[in-house]
Amino acid sequence: MVSLSTFSLSLSLIELSKLVFVLHFVLQNAPLVIGHQDNEMRYRFIYNHFPSLQEEDIIGKTDEEIFKGGGVKESQDFKREVLEIGLPAKREITFESELFGDKTFLFYVEPVFSKDGETIGVNYMGMDITDQVRRREKMAKLREEIAVQKAKEEELNKTINITEETMRVKQMLATMSHEIRSPLSGVVSMAEILSTTKLDNDQKQLLDVILSSSVLVLQLINDILDHSKGESGVMKLEATKFRPREVINDVVQTAVASLKKKLILEGHVSDDVPLEIIGDVLWIRQILTNLISNAIKFTHQGKVEINLYVIADPYPQHEPKKINTDDSSISAKINGHEENEPESHETVVWIRCDVKDTGIGIPDTALPNLFKKYTQASADTARKYDGTGLGLVICKQLVELMGGHLTVSSKEHCGSTFTFDLPHKVSHPWSTLTKITKHS
Repeated sequence: MVSLSTFSLSLSLIELSKLVFVLHFVLQNAPLVIGHQDNEMRYRFIYNHFPSLQEEDIIGKTDEEIFKGGGVKESQDFKREVLEIGLPAKREITFESELFGDKTFLFYVEPVFSKDGETIGVNYMGMDITDQVRRREKMAKLREEIAVQKAKEEELNKTINITEETMRVKQMLATMSHEIRSPLSGVVSMAEILSTTKLDNDQKQLLDVILSSSVLVLQLINDILDHSKGESGVMKLEATKFRPREVINDVVQTAVASLKKKLILEGHVSDDVPLEIIGDVLWIRQILTNLISNAIKFTHQGKVEINLYVIADPYPQHEPKKINTDDSSISAKINGHEENEPESHETVVWIRCDVKDTGIGIPDTALPNLFKKYTQASADTARKYDGTGLGLVICKQLVELMGGHLTVSSKEHCGSTFTFDLPHKVSHPWSTLTKITKHS
């Protein structure tokens, strides 16, 4: 007969065996490494989680003697640091080795003390958190991408708001300039009429000041109005048939009428220029007027001339420059009718215009800034010759709007030449006629 004490002992051994089995099963399948190292960092115990290593490969050796690769030295130094400080700590360490692969472990290390209170080693537990770290890095990258995208959207919204505000300001400026220009034109006209009446010397002198100041202000307003139209995108082109010789003649005649100095003004049109071309005659007149007025202003003696002639396509190796209009195709008004589609026998001819003078010229240092807003060659030039600094900017805007290009060449004290190339549509066959205008 089995005694009760013997039965209880047998039951306890069975339970202990089960407990050991369960503990072994948990440790075998858990992503954990458990070990004990002495004060020389040599292993006295490790739960062997590495089937390729035998007990003799580990016991009595340090981490650096057993394992190779990135993270091993950091792990051993961390354990030694805990041993020296005498306080538990934890740290994430990433390994790159043949045995571990690329893995990140969270190590919890605590010092082990003797009965006398001396540190005799460390116990540690390392948990594989590679998946959590990768998810964390992925989430951090995702948050960073979201933050970058949000910043871009905020910057874009700011840019849109600034652009909209700028457009509103420019449109308001254009409207104000237009509203101011009308009454000021009336003041100038009345002053001009008044100048034809009987006035004493003092009155005439005061009236001359009013007229010169009013003309300058009116020019400023006109330039601001034209420039603001270009900046706000409301400047439109209207393509019509016109005769370039008549335009050159009219511009020269108008300049002669307002000429107050002894200069020769010439207009030359080459015989290869078509009799009629298609383009925006109003803006072409504006460009020519601005350039010839500018030339006259800075020329004290000699002459100012306009030369018009045909050139080869300046962009033969590239896609042809688009002739900008307010429609997707040129809308030519001919004999009171609009033709929305250009006829198949029309072609593009490039016409170059040189506005040349024998004036004061432009310093080399001033050429790069010549087409910038509100800029003149120098402060002395601005004071002496007045002007807004917008005339050339407007010319450049208009030329580029029509698909062309504006350049300048100049030598100080020898004069300047402003050149612009424009593409024009012309019908086949076109007729040509040479006409030269010359005034002094």
